Amino acid sequence: MDFVLRCEMPVDLLVVSELLGNEHKFSFEGREIVLKLSKRYFSSDDDEPDQEASKIARCVGWSKEPSGKRAVHISIEKLFLTVQVLDSDDIDVASEMVISEAKTSDLFWEKNTPQRFQEAGRKLSNIASRAFDYWCRVTRWKTGLSYFGLPLERHEAHPGWRYLASVDPLEYVASFNDTATIHVLPSVTVQEWEVIQESLQAGVQTSLWIDTFHESNRRLAAGDVRGAYLDAAVSAESFIRHKLMQSVAALPATETAIRKRIESWNMTDVLSRFDKISTLSSLDLSREQLANLRSVFDTRNAIMHGKHVDLKEAELKVMLKSVKALVDK
Repeated sequence: MDFVLRCEMPVDLLVVSELLGNEHKFSFEGREIVLKLSKRYFSSDDDEPDQEASKIARCVGWSKEPSGKRAVHISIEKLFLTVQVLDSDDIDVASEMVISEAKTSDLFWEKNTPQRFQEAGRKLSNIASRAFDYWCRVTRWKTGLSYFGLPLERHEAHPGWRYLASVDPLEYVASFNDTATIHVLPSVTVQEWEVIQESLQAGVQTSLWIDTFHESNRRLAAGDVRGAYLDAAVSAESFIRHKLMQSVAALPATETAIRKRIESWNMTDVLSRFDKISTLSSLDLSREQLANLRSVFDTRNAIMHGKHVDLKEAELKVMLKSVKALVDK
C-alpha cells in the first residue's frame, strides 16, 4: 500500500497519447516514488465518453485515419504520485484491507488510530510534496516548459466588479469583463519523457540558474515583471559565476585570494571582459546577447538600489532569450 498525492495542475500537462499510463520511478529521501499518468481520459468523440475522467485528462487533438479519428494529444489535469510506505511509518496495512472495498475502511481503522495516522500522514505528505516539486523542476529543465507545475494566474491586486456609472456609483450603466488568457504548452514527447526518467533515476538536481530562469518566465507570464527581472539576473549571474569558479578549480587550495576576488567580481566588469576570459568566450554569445545581459543586470541593480525603472514586458522577453542562450550551454 502506498501514500498517494493526487496533483491538480495549475497549467495542464500536454502529452502525446502514447504516454497515457506511463510512469516515472525514482528514489527520493530513501523512498520509492512513482509519478503516473492515468490511462483514463475524456473524449467527446468516443461512443461512450468516460465522463468521470473529464477532470483527470481530456483529448484535445485528433488525427484522421481510415478507421476514424485517433487521439493524438491529451491534456492532463491530474497526476498521481505515490510514496512508498515503510515499516517505520507505523501504519498497519495488510492485503485483506483492499480485497473488499466495502470493508477496506473498517479494517484499516481497526488496526490504526486517527492520531497515529495523522502523524505518519503529515510526514508522508511532506515527502510527497517535495518529491513532486523535484519532478516538476526536472520536467521544466528537460522540456523547457517554464510554466509547468507553477501557478500562472495574474493576481489582481484590487479585485472587484468594474463598471461604468453615471451619477450614483452604485448604479452601473455597463459592466466591464476583461478577456481571459489561456496558456497552452507544447506536448511532452516520448523522447522527453525518457530523458526525464534518466535524470530522475540518476538523482540529478536542477541548477539554480535553470530553476530561476523558468521562474522568471513564469513570473513574466503572471504579470510580475519586476520579479521576472530579478530572477533573470539571478539565473545569468549564478551561471556566469559557476563558469568562473570552474576556471580556477585546478588552482591549489591555498589560492584563496583569487577565488574570493572572482566570487565578488562585479558582473558589469565581468561582461565588459567577457571575450577575454576563455571560459566565458567559449560560450560564443553574440554582441546583441551580451548587450541584453548587461541590460538585465543594469535593471536589476537599479531596482535593488531603489531607483524608478520603467519595466517593459516586451523588452524582458527579448532579454530572456539571451539568458536562455547563456544558461542552456
